[in-house]
Amino acid sequence: MNKTLYTILLVLITFVSTVQAKDKDDEYTLKDVRGTYGFMVQGEILGLGPLVITGYLKMKGNGTIPEAVRTVAIGGMEAITQTFTCTFNINPNGTGKVECPIEDGTVDTFDFVFWDGTKGFYVVTTMFGVTAYGEGRKQ
Repeated sequence: MNKTLYTILLVLITFVSTVQAKDKDDEYTLKDVRGTYGFMVQGEILGLGPLVITGYLKMKGNGTIPEAVRTVAIGGMEAITQTFTCTFNINPNGTGKVECPIEDGTVDTFDFVFWDGTKGFYVVTTMFGVTAYGEGRKQ
């Protein structure tokens, strides 16, 4: 009886340690990043004032965001809503970059890091003259 119990415990310990080791070694890939995310970004645009953006984006597991919608409010001006598409890359550690060509010819760029798998991300802009940060969560 004791031998059976020890065998079961040994199998359980081996299984648990294998699962924990795998979690630590997991790397992010494009296939991991898919689904719809709601987001909010806030900050400031040099010379224009406070910036607030809310919206959503649909990420595909191939490095594209074929649908993104955001509402932008800058310095007390009337908010505008924009629809656009983006591309993104992701590094094995969960960091990456999003690039979104906008109607006026500019390209908005953001650096991000995913947390809790791909349940959410933190984001910061990398555009000149803009200081903004925020987060998104899977819907």
